[in-house]
Amino acid sequence: MRPPSKTMWRAVTTSYIVIALCLFSIAIGGFWAYGTLISTGGMLDALADFHGHRSFKPLLCIIYIMIIINNLCCFSLYAMPVFDNFELRATTIRKAPCPWWLRTLLRLFFGCITFFISVAFPFLPELSALLGGMTMPLAYVYPCFMWIAMRRSKPYGSTWWISLVLGCLGACVSVLVVASAIWDLVKNGLHANFFHPR
Repeated sequence: MRPPSKTMWRAVTTSYIVIALCLFSIAIGGFWAYGTLISTGGMLDALADFHGHRSFKPLLCIIYIMIIINNLCCFSLYAMPVFDNFELRATTIRKAPCPWWLRTLLRLFFGCITFFISVAFPFLPELSALLGGMTMPLAYVYPCFMWIAMRRSKPYGSTWWISLVLGCLGACVSVLVVASAIWDLVKNGLHANFFHPR
């Protein structure tokens, strides 16, 4: 039997390749077609603005399919720590490995919770900069300092300095993003509407 880490690594690599193919093809095709005229709403808004209801239906179909594939790949990748945590808890409680059906149910449960939250709080995109800035240290700060602590790299060596500078830079960027998000919320306000998507 193959170790699960190799299968998981292959799945992650494949997902990232599919995501890159979807995003880059839409971005390159959109920039080629519309240049700098694309609004902040993205490619779909540009199609609606420039062509209205006269858009080429097969092209719209391909774009929507690519967006769906991209979202499915991204969701499974970014939710992987949550899935691992669910499986760890289930394995600890049952004192046995998780069967495939239990893993599937746990993933469906998390997907349903995520869908419920997105419907219950449709104003979350207005808070995305604030939430992103608050969670930014998980990706840009902690790994640098964990590298210093776990690798026990030589103090004041080149990797030590690089990790320290990148960690401090990530912390500064995180503080700036949170401050700008708070400023934006104060300036524009938060239009909270529960269970009432616009």
